[in-house]
Amino acid sequence: MSDQAEPVFSSWLSRLITAALIVNILYTFVAWSRDRNARHLPLPPGPVGKPIIGNLLQVPREREWLTFIEWGKQFGPLIYLNLFGQSIVVINSRAVATELLDKRSAIYSDRPKLTMVGELVGWERGVTLIESGLRHKNYRKLLHNTLSQTASKDLWPLQESENKKFLKRLLETPQNFRSHIRRTVGASIIRLAYGHEVVSDDDRYIKMAEDAQSNFSVAATPNAFWVDFIPWLKHIPEWAPGAGFQRKARQWREELQVLTNEPFENVKAQIAQGNAPPSYVSRHLEDPQLKGQEEDIKWSALSLYTGGADSTVAAILTAFLALALNPEAQARAQAEIDSVVGRDRLPSFSDRGNLPFITACVKETFRWKPVLPIGVAHRVTREDDYNGYRIPENTTIITNLWAMLQDPSIYPEPETFRPERFLGTPADAVSHHFGFGRRICPGMWNAEASVFLSIATVLAIFDIRLPEDKVSREKTMNVEYTTGMISHPGPFDLKITPRSMANLDLL
Repeated sequence: MSDQAEPVFSSWLSRLITAALIVNILYTFVAWSRDRNARHLPLPPGPVGKPIIGNLLQVPREREWLTFIEWGKQFGPLIYLNLFGQSIVVINSRAVATELLDKRSAIYSDRPKLTMVGELVGWERGVTLIESGLRHKNYRKLLHNTLSQTASKDLWPLQESENKKFLKRLLETPQNFRSHIRRTVGASIIRLAYGHEVVSDDDRYIKMAEDAQSNFSVAATPNAFWVDFIPWLKHIPEWAPGAGFQRKARQWREELQVLTNEPFENVKAQIAQGNAPPSYVSRHLEDPQLKGQEEDIKWSALSLYTGGADSTVAAILTAFLALALNPEAQARAQAEIDSVVGRDRLPSFSDRGNLPFITACVKETFRWKPVLPIGVAHRVTREDDYNGYRIPENTTIITNLWAMLQDPSIYPEPETFRPERFLGTPADAVSHHFGFGRRICPGMWNAEASVFLSIATVLAIFDIRLPEDKVSREKTMNVEYTTGMISHPGPFDLKITPRSMANLDLL
């Protein structure tokens, strides 16, 4: 492109953005005038915004859940925001979220239109972001057959097999615990989905899936891309100045297409050759009642990994960190394992009902440092009202899971890791971590089971301690969590050693 052409493109881009802004302004004005003249209940309270852009500049790009908590202290459990004319309601209370998203799920179960991650990158066809309707129902039906509380028991042998490999790798190179956790979680899910057995740390499928999940987290981050506020910008060609988001979207879309199609087509080829190992995809493709549903099978299979692997890894890392920082809780957990299971075998899923403190550790892990601080947004499809406030049609609903799981009125001393708070509590005590209503995570039982097995088997064999050297110890004690859709603990070190040489025979 010539230097002389650059100003032309810049001028053209400026005019396009200006036109888009004018349309947004007119739309906002019409909506405001309509609401002003209508006889409606008031909107929920919220911070005062600026003309046109509303509260856009008041919502931080990082750790927005903490800002929502501060606003909640002033405005209450429902907070109204306006971002460039888009109505947003933030819910800080589990009781309110349950009332709206669970009990009124018929109108609160759709997803908002996310231009960058959904339309441009292509995730709008995945289980997480697909709009409500027949395809979403079919996805959930397919997944329910594999991931329901009853059906997920069929996955136990596979998970226990991969977990034993994990324990061996942890013994050999304990300092690499983070990569071992990633490989184990990824290997279990990819083997479940496609029958593919992971034999190395640089497995192609795991690498592709991790990259796609990372891209999704960035593309779905609120306030990250202007195109989410000015959808007309999606028509800008990627060679135009200021269109870097288009180049990212193309790259991420191409990577997503490879991940979606390559392992799926590989299973189809194996079926044709008569040597397909058991998997989610092969079982559904070979079911004559599901003929003609290849696209639904393909995209629901993809969600098995992208919907749960990253969050499960973050949860297991958090459990390791919490147990190292709280040796009393770790000792109590190990004593329970020794008493119930003994020292001559590894804990298994069948022991879960007899290990209440380990189960409490799992629940407290999800509560103490929520790996999803902000739930995936919902959209209300019809105007509604709650507690004297109006919630307009098409409002985006954001659930502040961090606020709910750190609520001191429900969880005293919420910053403290205290598993005993969940002893004797209902089984769904922290189920809202997995979402609400018809959008609750279909893999929640499998995710909890994976964290349980990791904690129980690791503590049966190993002690998890803080590092002895001062620098590493300080780093671990003050680790910060990442922002974004999935919140991971940053880099930290641990000292992981066998409890007894005799126990190593179990591996």
